[in-house]
Amino acid sequence: MSMVLGWALLAMAVPVGGWQPVSIQYHGDNGSLPPPYRRSTSISIDAEGRGKLIRRHGYDLTDPAQAFESDFVLSVEQREAFARQLDEVGAWKVRWKEQSRPPVGGSLVHLRLMSGERVIEVPAFPVASQQALAAQLRDAVIALVPESVGTALKRWEQGKGEAE
Repeated sequence: MSMVLGWALLAMAVPVGGWQPVSIQYHGDNGSLPPPYRRSTSISIDAEGRGKLIRRHGYDLTDPAQAFESDFVLSVEQREAFARQLDEVGAWKVRWKEQSRPPVGGSLVHLRLMSGERVIEVPAFPVASQQALAAQLRDAVIALVPESVGTALKRWEQGKGEAE
């Protein structure tokens, strides 16, 4: 491949304005509980802004009655703002570390952010000095989910009633 063609391909891959697209993998659950009480939420967003939220009750991954799924698409502006937020808080520069003795049981949230060759793996239980930033990043991902998806999820949850 010629150098000119290589630069042209690179220029097409990087959006105007110099920010790099970010893909996101978020998975949270409320820990090991009996099936009626188990809840998990997954949010995935690819570098083009195509997202999916899955909320699941229980452990059965095949029962459609126990899962809420919704696709969404983020605007270029939303994606750019998120990428800039990661840069502003210095998320890419942190050497993320898990606590040497993480708690046993309870809720877990796993977060993975990728942009080109850069990868952030936010531990479920980061060291004390990183906990606030981890929470900020998790909240920022949840905030990317459109309000309409959140409203539909609340309606679905209300229709499910209380855990047995």
